[in-house]
Amino acid sequence: MTRRLSGIHAAWHFWFAVSF
Repeated sequence: MTRRLSGIHAAWHFWFAVSF
């Protein structure tokens, strides 16, 4: 996984955690 993709993946998890 690229570092950029990893950052986007982490952001998605963070957003999901805030949403729920």
